[in-house]
Amino acid sequence: MLTTDSFSIRRYIGYWPLFAVSLLMALGTALFYLRYVKPVYQIKSTLAIQDETTVPKKSTLQEIELVTSPKVIETEIEVLKSRRLIRQGVDELGLAISYELKTGFFTRDLYRDAPVKLVLLQPFDGVEDRVLYLHLVNPTSFTLEEASNTARTFRMGETVRSDFGTWRLEPTAQVRQYLGATIKIGLQNPDKVTERYQKGIEAVMLSKKAPTLSLTVNESNPSRGEDMLNYLTKAYNDASVAEQSRISQSTISFINERLSSITKELNAYERETESYRSQRGLTDLSSQSQIYLENNQANGNRLNEVNVQLNVIAGLERYLVAGQADEKAPSTAGITDLGLNSLIEKLSQLQLQREKLLATTPAGNPLFEPLDRQLASTRNAIRNNVQGIKTSLLSTREQLQSYKSSISGNIRSMPGQERQLGGIKRQQAIKENLYTYLLQKREELSLKYASATADVRVVDAAFVGGIVWPKKPLVLTLAVLLGVGLPLLIALIREYPHVRVTSRDEIERRLAVSVLAEVNQAGKLRNGLISDHPSGVIAEQFRVLRTVLRTLPMGKRPDRVTLVTSSIANEGKTFVSTNLAVSLAASGRKTVFCEFDLRRPGASSLTKLVGAAHPGLSELLTGEATLAEATQRVEGHPNLYFIGSGTPTANPAQLIEGPATAELIIQLRERYDEVIIDSPPVHLVSDARILAPCTDLALYVVRQGVTPVEELDFIRRLTVSKEFQEFHLVFNGINKAKHGYGYQYDESYYQPRAHPVS
Repeated sequence: MLTTDSFSIRRYIGYWPLFAVSLLMALGTALFYLRYVKPVYQIKSTLAIQDETTVPKKSTLQEIELVTSPKVIETEIEVLKSRRLIRQGVDELGLAISYELKTGFFTRDLYRDAPVKLVLLQPFDGVEDRVLYLHLVNPTSFTLEEASNTARTFRMGETVRSDFGTWRLEPTAQVRQYLGATIKIGLQNPDKVTERYQKGIEAVMLSKKAPTLSLTVNESNPSRGEDMLNYLTKAYNDASVAEQSRISQSTISFINERLSSITKELNAYERETESYRSQRGLTDLSSQSQIYLENNQANGNRLNEVNVQLNVIAGLERYLVAGQADEKAPSTAGITDLGLNSLIEKLSQLQLQREKLLATTPAGNPLFEPLDRQLASTRNAIRNNVQGIKTSLLSTREQLQSYKSSISGNIRSMPGQERQLGGIKRQQAIKENLYTYLLQKREELSLKYASATADVRVVDAAFVGGIVWPKKPLVLTLAVLLGVGLPLLIALIREYPHVRVTSRDEIERRLAVSVLAEVNQAGKLRNGLISDHPSGVIAEQFRVLRTVLRTLPMGKRPDRVTLVTSSIANEGKTFVSTNLAVSLAASGRKTVFCEFDLRRPGASSLTKLVGAAHPGLSELLTGEATLAEATQRVEGHPNLYFIGSGTPTANPAQLIEGPATAELIIQLRERYDEVIIDSPPVHLVSDARILAPCTDLALYVVRQGVTPVEELDFIRRLTVSKEFQEFHLVFNGINKAKHGYGYQYDESYYQPRAHPVS
């Protein structure tokens, strides 16, 4: 993984022209943008909405629950941003049609200052926007530029037919100010404009305690934004008042219907009460009951009197039946019949006369006969009278008893009648109360309907809050970041295509192993050998490597065996090993190059003798060929010999691990001054580790821009393990122009000089 240790500013020095050009272009573009871009303004408006927590209870509306409930500010936010209201504003303000003054490559929004007004004679519902370019010839005519580079002249107010519809142009009061100018008229689909405003208008609740709402919209023309917010507020208020009036009117109609229905029900109950009283002869139950009680008492008294009189009559009858002349007539107290009373009185007088006569005259005296006849006659008269009175009294008693039964029945029926009549009156009273209540509520609703007001109060009308874009500091900051970031990104992509090692400092900071030598990228070597360009920089770098090797402890051995390897493929280990062999041979040391990379041999360019039929290490290690048969002399290099990989084998590691390898190295030490072994990458296969005990030192190749940084951790672990007796690094493939790193080798120093002509 890439760490801070792997970062070095030196590698980016070579990119300074790119940074300079990019920064200048970014700043120039930013300044041009700030100069000509249309600023976007933030338009603000503040509203106060009556919320359910602040609106007092409205008894009429809430008791019958037929009108709008108190405002909920969250709901009203959605209503304010509703598509219906915004579409009304777009149509009313004509926001789907824009007017701009065209001056060169730039335009200026006219809006209220437009010299003309486009009137669509049919709605524009096109999906794509349309643009018209008009040239104002004079106040009464204009020229319409068409796509075919033709122009037609029309008079103001004349009907024009275009592919998007029929329209006409009407001049405004400002038309004379723009004579000779080109006006750009843009037509947009109203639905698209509505959707844009729906997304652009923001409604934020500022406070819940005192419900206030902030409306904001960003517009390039402040007047257009102000008009839109003001229209939304007005349209919302108008809609709120209309809704209140509609619901109030609907409620009044409902109440009127209920009043009509209740009136019919009241009339029915009144008729039912009237019928009930009429059928039962009732006026007032309480007074009627009192009358019944009084009549019952009077009837009882009268019945008692009749019974008393009947008892008196019965006494008279007994008296008359006894027929004793001397017996006194009984009392007739209670008898109201005057005839009977006079007869009784006459009888009493006759008896008194007889008693007086009897006192002086004996009973048989004829003087008693007329008196006895009168007494008998009076008794007969009394008897007849008593019989008539008795009959009359019995009839009266029967009538009184019948009346008593009737009155008792009426008295017993009074509670039931009172209950039934009370039920009728109770229903009638309920309807009367409801009728009165609805009358009261209708009057209250009528007042509400007549005085309907909006639930929104404008705290601040729409005003310009400031420029939201472009913000000069931000634009310049972004320009600087882009001007620096873009070339930096390019440099990072080039420097870290896969996070690669790019500098010697990076290697030596992360590893405890020094870099023994540096080798430039082999751009001019035709076959990858320094012999193709012996006076070049790379040839000199290998001569430096050859010299440094002699200073090492193991470098003084006369039979030195050097292993050249790397971490992964394409790091240039074969390039380094072959050219090191060429350089050593050129110094007079007898050198042999052994191609132990049996999997991917790549040193065939050293000799034209290498081929699949020539024996190599595979045959040598299996005993199929001798050392002399496998060794080839490299043409053009007297002291250089080459042993190729030979025939490919299925298991190279097992072949190298055999005892024949150590015996081969011993033989090579005896015959050659330098033995160079080109082995496979250490991190991929184990061949180099197998060969390590047989070698004196190891040269580990790291290539600029190829070796991953992660491999440095692997190399550190490799050095700690001490698997190689003497371990050194060679930094290969250096390209200063690309990576900004490397020692300054002047190529011209190594070029042959031309002798001056005298």
